[in-house]
Amino acid sequence: MADLAPDSSEVAGVKPVVARLSVSAKFFIVLSLVLSVAAALLAAWMYAQVASRDAEPDPMLAEKISVLQDQYEAIADGQSDLAAQAAELSTQGRELGTAFGRADVQLEQRLITLRTEFSNEIQKITRDSSRLSLFLELLEVRYLLRSAALRMHFQHDFAATVVLLERILDRLREIDDLIVLPLRTQIEQDLEAVNQIASEGIQEPLRKLEAIEVAWPELLPSGALELASMTAETPSSIGAQLLREVSQLLQVRYLSEADDHAQFDANAYLSEIERDLLRLKFDAAITQSRVALMRLDTTRFHEHLSVLTQWHQQFTEADNAAAQANLVVIGELEKMDLAPQQYDLSRSIELIDQLLANRK
Repeated sequence: MADLAPDSSEVAGVKPVVARLSVSAKFFIVLSLVLSVAAALLAAWMYAQVASRDAEPDPMLAEKISVLQDQYEAIADGQSDLAAQAAELSTQGRELGTAFGRADVQLEQRLITLRTEFSNEIQKITRDSSRLSLFLELLEVRYLLRSAALRMHFQHDFAATVVLLERILDRLREIDDLIVLPLRTQIEQDLEAVNQIASEGIQEPLRKLEAIEVAWPELLPSGALELASMTAETPSSIGAQLLREVSQLLQVRYLSEADDHAQFDANAYLSEIERDLLRLKFDAAITQSRVALMRLDTTRFHEHLSVLTQWHQQFTEADNAAAQANLVVIGELEKMDLAPQQYDLSRSIELIDQLLANRK
């Protein structure tokens, strides 16, 4: 680039007071001014654009704002719904708390009721067990009472009847219950009456049997034959030997196997063993007669008296006074009927049946 022409002052040789600016500095100054103006214009244009945008809203932005507003309103509505639900849940929670409280009270009341019911059931079972035990005791008492009635009416066994009634009284005394008191009183009355009936009418026959037994020593010959000793010395003579042989013949007895009775010779001497055997047979007949008498068994009593009669007829002399007296007494006893007056146990049976009916 060609340099600019020199200033007139410089040509004249006069030095200037202020130095001049160079061309490049001016250029930068001008360029700065231009850039400043351009920046101001750009700013004004941008402002105008922004102002125009503010004056004319953007549809997309408005749509977004509308969507955001809708979402905000939905969120607000959701918050109010949540608040309402929270309030409702709180109310339900309080109601549940109240319901749980009532349930606890009802459960406690139910538990108390169940405990009471269980206690009542246990007491009932205890009562039932005691009633069952009493029922079984009464059943056994009825069995014994009916057995006593059968023994008395059909077998006339008053001794067994007395034993059974005493056992019944022992059972009733062990029962600690007032309901058996009338039955126990009635059984005591029955026992007293049966004892009285059983004792009546047997004293005189017992005295007669005792008189028959007391007459024993006079029934058989008192002499006894002593058996010859096997170790005796040899007789000194033929007469002594014959006498010993004859004495041995006196011991011979004939037994008939057909009727199992000895063909007894009352005039012959008896050995001690024979007397003991006859006494045992006599005592057995007397004892059996007493037993039948105590049991008021007429049939057995007459059978044993017949045995006594046969004994006197076979083993005593025909003219023996004691034997004849015994036969007379035995004849009187054989005419007796031991069947006593009947006693009725129906009242006691009726009471036990009523007790059992009430316990079923």
